[in-house]
Amino acid sequence: MTKSSKKYFPIHPIFNASEFFIPTPMITELEKKIQSWLWNGITGGVILGKYRIGKTRAIQYLSSHLQNRLMQNIPARCLTIKQRDVKTIASIFKNLCFSLDLKPKSRATSDDMANLLIHYFGELALSNDTRQVVIIVDEMQRLQLKQLEAFAELYDNLSELKINLSVIFIGNYEASKPLLHEVMRDENELLRGRFFTQSCAYYGLRSQKEIKQCLSAYDDKDSAGISITQKFLTKEYDSGFRMADLSHLVWDVYDQEYRQTLKLDSWGMQYFISMINTLIIDYLPRYGVENEKDLRSMIHRSIDVSGLVPSLVETV
Repeated sequence: MTKSSKKYFPIHPIFNASEFFIPTPMITELEKKIQSWLWNGITGGVILGKYRIGKTRAIQYLSSHLQNRLMQNIPARCLTIKQRDVKTIASIFKNLCFSLDLKPKSRATSDDMANLLIHYFGELALSNDTRQVVIIVDEMQRLQLKQLEAFAELYDNLSELKINLSVIFIGNYEASKPLLHEVMRDENELLRGRFFTQSCAYYGLRSQKEIKQCLSAYDDKDSAGISITQKFLTKEYDSGFRMADLSHLVWDVYDQEYRQTLKLDSWGMQYFISMINTLIIDYLPRYGVENEKDLRSMIHRSIDVSGLVPSLVETV
């Protein structure tokens, strides 16, 4: 068979770490929080959490699920702040244009790019009767205080057009503290009152109940009528096994051997997903789901390879 004649079989989404996603109870809580902000006219807010707990993936999901009180979709656009040498207001406008696939002229000024963005968001907001639109700013800890003026300018100009802009900032808890301390100073009251009066913390998994909800996503059937559990553990699934059945063992191993020892306040979704995918792809199909002692060992090994416990590299 020649290379060109081979049939293409798409890989299962579970093998693509950048695309694989399951809904979590934390996302549901975050959605309720942001929804309440938008329903009550809040023009901005801050979501803080530790690294690798799933903030970015959660907000990417929520950006297409926000609604106003009339149950109409509120368009949201995401901007990830890059680590740059030059940190200016113009760079914010430029990066926002690029993220929206807008193409400002090569010599466009800040005013030119701001006008381009105002027209873009103005037209976007016409999709709902409350004229609402959202900008989600990820990695906010990389911002300089003066760069927040870019979002204030967009807010002011859109407000003159009767468009309601809300800006949601996402950041790492510790790394965002210097910026937030500056925002709290008296001379920055206008910025604080516009975008920083509301905040919430985002966590990873913190209980067996939450783990069971996440594991249940592996048991739910997709649009083709087959679940992940059924795909990789067909025999066990047909015999009644479900991944959610392992929630008590997963929590017990994590709680006793990792959470307490490492003093973790939550289990980051990146590590949890990596652990469960290793378990369902590599271990359970080979060693089965019947023996509890073996299951504990498999769970332990899967957590180890997930990266939850960092392997420190020493330079000799």
